[in-house]
Amino acid sequence: PRGSLRAHEAACPQVPTSCVAGGGGCRWTGAREERDAHEATCVWAAVKVQVGPLRERLDAAEVQIRELKASDKEHERLQLEMLCSAVTLGDTYMVSRLLRRTGTSVDA
Repeated sequence: PRGSLRAHEAACPQVPTSCVAGGGGCRWTGAREERDAHEATCVWAAVKVQVGPLRERLDAAEVQIRELKASDKEHERLQLEMLCSAVTLGDTYMVSRLLRRTGTSVDA
């Protein structure tokens, strides 16, 4: 039956495979049954074990940085909106305060 070919390929020890560190520098390919023995001595596989958690931390930090930048942009937008409202209302105290807070210079 056709379905048994897929089951065979999923379990066959002779299926060609690559090292777990194939995307990280190792170019070894071989039979599935030889993979564990290769990876036990592969420098690239050992490096991947060490670098993997660091990569995850870096990825999480990059997401956090993007979120903080977006939050900062929203904060700047709200400050500008407040400044425009203060100008419209003629609230010179608030205009002055917001200009100082945003570091905006005004030429006379």
